[in-house]
Amino acid sequence: GSGEGRDRGASKGGWMRGRLRAGRRKIERYLQRRAGLVSGGVSVLVAYGCVSHLTYSSCIMVAWLLHGARTGLSPLLPGQWAPFLAVYLAVCAVPFCLRPLRLAAALLLAPSIRRAIAAVDTAFGAPSPPPPP
Repeated sequence: GSGEGRDRGASKGGWMRGRLRAGRRKIERYLQRRAGLVSGGVSVLVAYGCVSHLTYSSCIMVAWLLHGARTGLSPLLPGQWAPFLAVYLAVCAVPFCLRPLRLAAALLLAPSIRRAIAAVDTAFGAPSPPPPP
């Protein structure tokens, strides 16, 4: 009787400690990523903007092609905008779920963006900002 209650309570306590440790690890990983973003500065922001624009431009192209293949009509014709938006929203659901991959791509591109910004600064004689820590 009473031994069973203690066993259940002990297993619940172990489960709770495990969940708290997992939550703490998630928070630590988030803070590490955030620190990496902040230390990357403008180059990470520009890289993320490029990756994001490329992603959603591709979504528009794919949605346009899918809508045209399905209906045989341009989304610019009267009455076709709503069906096109439905296709576009469905296509955009995939990259929306893959946001961490876009962020990783931006972090990988950031050094190249930093070098490109430095090259433009040099070409125009502008002073370069100090490198990130």
